[in-house]
Amino acid sequence: MFVDIDKIKKSLEEKIRDSLKALPARPKLAVVSTVKDSAVDLYLQSQQKSADNLGLGYELFNCQKDSVRQAEGVVKELARDKSVCGIMLCRPLAEGLDLGRLIENIPALKDVEGITFENMGRLFLGIPRVVSPVALACLEIIKAAGIDLYGKEAVVIGHSNTVGKPVAALLLNAMATVSICHIATSECRHLRSYVEKADVLVVSAGVPELVKGGWVKENSIIIDVGINKVGNKIVGDVEFLQAKERAAFVSPVPKGVGRLTIPFLFLNLIELFKLQNGI
Repeated sequence: MFVDIDKIKKSLEEKIRDSLKALPARPKLAVVSTVKDSAVDLYLQSQQKSADNLGLGYELFNCQKDSVRQAEGVVKELARDKSVCGIMLCRPLAEGLDLGRLIENIPALKDVEGITFENMGRLFLGIPRVVSPVALACLEIIKAAGIDLYGKEAVVIGHSNTVGKPVAALLLNAMATVSICHIATSECRHLRSYVEKADVLVVSAGVPELVKGGWVKENSIIIDVGINKVGNKIVGDVEFLQAKERAAFVSPVPKGVGRLTIPFLFLNLIELFKLQNGI
C-alpha cells in the first residue's frame, strides 16, 4: 500500500490558500519559545517559511532570559492582543516552567494546538473544535490508507496531551476499539501482546525502534510519530524495514507525520480566526 504524504500536504496547503481568499484579514500565529535548541530552531524556521509562503501572519517570541516570568507575561499579553489569532507553546519548555499554568492563560479560542482544558474536554466529549495538529495528521494518513476504523483494534503507544490522548480520542470517536499503552505497559512486558493485535498502531513514545518489526500484525496500518537521532541517522519508534515486511503501510520517519503537522496547525489558526470573527 502506498500513501502519498506529499500529495496530502499539497492538498492541505491548497485548502489553506482557498480559505484565506475568503477572509477579510490575515490570521496571525504567535509562537512562544523558551529554550535554545537546534532541532526546535529548525522546526520554527520551517513554520516561518511555510507561513510566509502561504500568506499567514507569524511572530516568534523568544523567552530565554528569565524564562519563567517572561514566558508567563508574554502569554498573558498575547491572550489580550486582538491581532493574534492563535498561540503556540513550543516544547520543550525551559526548566521551572509549568505547562499547565501557561495553558490556563491561553484562551480556548486562541488555542491553536487544542491543549486547553476546554478544547481537550470537547474532544473527549465527541464535540471537537480545535484538535492537536499532530493527531489530525495521524488520522489523515489513516484515512488516506483507506481503512474503515469501525470496530478495528487500534493501539496507541504513548499518552501525551499532544499526541497519544487526542489520537486515542479521535480513534474512539471513529468507533475503533482503542487501547492506550505507556511506559508501565512496557515495563510489565505487555507491550508486544498489544502490538500483535493492532489493526491500526500509532506510536509516539520517543524511544528509538521500540516496536519490533516481528511484533506487528499482518496487513496492519502503522503511524510512527517518533523522531529520534541515533548516531547520524533519524529513526522512528518502529523498526521500519522489518515492520514494512508485515504491515500494509508504515509511515516513514522522517518525511511522514511531520510533513502534515504544520498545515494542520495553520488550518486550526484559520478556524480560530473564523470563530473569533463570527465567520
